[in-house]
Amino acid sequence: MLFFRAVKGFERIVVMLLIVLMAIVVLGASVSIGVKVLEELTHPPVMRIDPANLMELFGMFLIVFIGIELLDSIRTYIIEKTIHVEMVLLVSIMAIARKVIVLDFKHTSDLTLLGIAAICISLTAGYFLVRKSHSESEAPNTSRFYKKPGL
Repeated sequence: MLFFRAVKGFERIVVMLLIVLMAIVVLGASVSIGVKVLEELTHPPVMRIDPANLMELFGMFLIVFIGIELLDSIRTYIIEKTIHVEMVLLVSIMAIARKVIVLDFKHTSDLTLLGIAAICISLTAGYFLVRKSHSESEAPNTSRFYKKPGL
């Protein structure tokens, strides 16, 4: 019994450390994006972002969003003691979307593109199946779209 308490305590410390580290990474990435945008807007031509650097900025923004979603996943794990597969799939879809957005298609092999397409299809199918299983397991009156009569 004491061993299991020690393991739970260790797990809680590790999860809290992960939250702190992830928050530091998200904050650092956000500051980095701010600096990059300011650099782009202040260098000639002023108030114009070079299209070549725009993709890099989009990639940086998506990395921050992925980090925020990971923070939310960790928070949910702490509160509910469960890992939501739907949320993990959404973070994975965002990560592969980021890869596709910043990908240089001219210098990417056909086999790599096929692999990325297979990952996109697999993640989308998995997300669809998870959502479908959740909607089938809910009773009609507990749906978030259900309205009580007369309201």
